[in-house]
Amino acid sequence: MSKKTKGIIRYSFANRVWHWLTVLTMIGLIATGFTALFLIDENKGWVIIQSFFSAKGLSLNNADSLTLAQTLNGKPYLAHVLLGHVLFLLILFKVFHMIYRRYVVSKKAQGLEEKLRNLDFFLMLFLLVVMGCLGETLAFHDYYGNLFGLSETSFQTVALIHRVIAVYILFPLIILHVGMIFLFENFMKHFRGTVSKMVGGERED
Repeated sequence: MSKKTKGIIRYSFANRVWHWLTVLTMIGLIATGFTALFLIDENKGWVIIQSFFSAKGLSLNNADSLTLAQTLNGKPYLAHVLLGHVLFLLILFKVFHMIYRRYVVSKKAQGLEEKLRNLDFFLMLFLLVVMGCLGETLAFHDYYGNLFGLSETSFQTVALIHRVIAVYILFPLIILHVGMIFLFENFMKHFRGTVSKMVGGERED
């Protein structure tokens, strides 16, 4: 978040570093997540692989196609898990930093734009906390010996919730977030320069 002093809105260095690290990490998560889920999903990918080889006049049996699909799927999935660990740490840092600083949203003199920005921020943060907890649960099941002792049914349920939130709630919210930035930058004088000053640290009102 930002703080306002004598006509200038300032973004601290730590806040700016956290923001852009989070942005880069989320871009990586979206890319690897959608790649693993839709492009080379091991449950559907073997069919696509067989079709590809058939179009080239080659043949590949079901077992080899499935093995290749699993291999291709594993690389972006592993990258997704590692990036998920990074994002989870970033979110934990933000939450504990806000608690440490005793962050309070002022209810005085807030315009519609400021209220929308706060709603966007806290909704995004809440969803990232939820997604982080779900993602870590899945990661520990897959890579660290099922530390939480999930049954297969529970694992599939957690995976489904994680996928639904990511695709149908969080991703649209990110699109909305980018749209709000575009709207603020171009049509709301008070918030013009937000992106550039998120790099530089401040903007004059």
